[in-house]
Amino acid sequence: MGAEQHQDIYQAYNELLQHFEDITRLVSDLIWDVDQDLKLRSVSARLHEITGFFPHEWIGKTLEEIGEFAHPSETAQPIRNWRKPFRDQEFIVTGRNGEKYTFLLSGTPYFHVSSGEFQGVHGVARDITHTLKVEEAQRRSKEAAEKSNQAKTEFLASMSHELRTPLNGILGFAQLLQFDQKAPLNEAQTNYTQLIIDSGNHLLNLIDQVLELAKIESGHYTMDFVDVNVDALIDECLSIIEPVATKRQIKLNKVISGSNNVFVRADALRIKQVILNLLSNAVKYNVEQGSVSVTIGVEGDNKAHIEFSDTGIGIAPEQLEHLFEPFERLGYENSDVQGTGIGLTITRELLHRMDGEIGVISHVGKGSLFWVELPMTSHSVDTSASDVDQDATPGHSVVQGSVGPRTILYIEDNPANLSLMAHVLAMVPDYKLLEAHTAEIGIAVAEKQQPDLILMDINLPGMDGVAAMHALAQMEKTKHIPVVAVSANAMPNDVAQALEAGFHDYLTKPFQIDRLFKVMQDIFAKDNQASSPEVD
Repeated sequence: MGAEQHQDIYQAYNELLQHFEDITRLVSDLIWDVDQDLKLRSVSARLHEITGFFPHEWIGKTLEEIGEFAHPSETAQPIRNWRKPFRDQEFIVTGRNGEKYTFLLSGTPYFHVSSGEFQGVHGVARDITHTLKVEEAQRRSKEAAEKSNQAKTEFLASMSHELRTPLNGILGFAQLLQFDQKAPLNEAQTNYTQLIIDSGNHLLNLIDQVLELAKIESGHYTMDFVDVNVDALIDECLSIIEPVATKRQIKLNKVISGSNNVFVRADALRIKQVILNLLSNAVKYNVEQGSVSVTIGVEGDNKAHIEFSDTGIGIAPEQLEHLFEPFERLGYENSDVQGTGIGLTITRELLHRMDGEIGVISHVGKGSLFWVELPMTSHSVDTSASDVDQDATPGHSVVQGSVGPRTILYIEDNPANLSLMAHVLAMVPDYKLLEAHTAEIGIAVAEKQQPDLILMDINLPGMDGVAAMHALAQMEKTKHIPVVAVSANAMPNDVAQALEAGFHDYLTKPFQIDRLFKVMQDIFAKDNQASSPEVD
């Protein structure tokens, strides 16, 4: 081979080497190579941009001398055999500025063509330092948000309990004034009492909605998805809202646009809550002698489309953007129209969790149209919201007949609540009330007197109501006595946990008097049936 040929080969090699170096400068990853002794033979110039070290400062060193491999995990085992390809091994080095840098190393061995002797390993190293920092920041931010949500939920639950306790006395004694047949109220007094009850219930509703919104926002919200018949659900909701509409001479209409056999996959209770809220708003913000129309249709192939249109005063364009913001009442704060400003916020959040959407079209002076879309489903089980138990509506016929002499023990540390219960049970001459202001005293009284029923507060000084209920269940003389929780802890998980713990029922303060009597009469009626001798 002549000198010319050697020169050409040498020139081609240099061009190829320069081409390779140009590529390594453009590639974000480091390109590296170690020899058969696992000492670094080459590394791309980008090393200086990342760590501050020049490539020649690393040449001749092993990887262990340069840095360290991260602790092995299930997904990244340590390199035990350099003669086999490997991927994504975390390798940590300290830069010239003292900062830690993390790389993902991937490599493959190479061998002598003729002898097969191991020659070294070459591969790439991806800098993931910034990615790890972002992930760590996101993790910390998520933890902080979760702690904040938890603290907010706990604070609201605590405030709910503290507000419900005095409300129990306010609403309870107001109901007693209404129900007292021995000293009936005159017309003015009746109106005043009803105003107290309405205002108390409005405050209670506000407390409940704030708690629900906090629970939704914190993510601690579970749903039970079933097939719901939209047509049947609309009929039920219209019948519930009809008395309110009749008072204002507002006409309710239902229009079927297409099939009336539309089913959606949703939580039955929550979708009913959504529809009732939209219907209630359509009536509440309507004009006298106006109308509300509900139209059921299908959007595309798999969306149920429900429209709620009214003949109300409408919403100005500049107000629409604030419509779904919490506590935003769009100028109705000082009007005689009651509301919390949270209902639409909850409605939208509930729909989003059921893969639904909500929108509105409104014209000032003409009315508003709210629309809801939910995924349709092939019907399997019709579980409309009519299957959901409703709270008893307060009435004036709370005592529906005596079930015979009964002794009731009320364990409660709040004197006002004890006084309220004494006045309530005094409405039934056959009922005898025993009182205890601590769980320990209550257990002793129960063992000695063996009452027919125990009403138990949960938050008691010393031993709490749950522990007291378990203690009663372990005692031979008291294990048969039904125990009903009466508590200001109103969170759904509080109720569920209490019932799972073994309470016969759960009354949330402030309790409705007729609901209290119904629970008691059901328990005593079952007791009568169990104690009655069988007749052949």
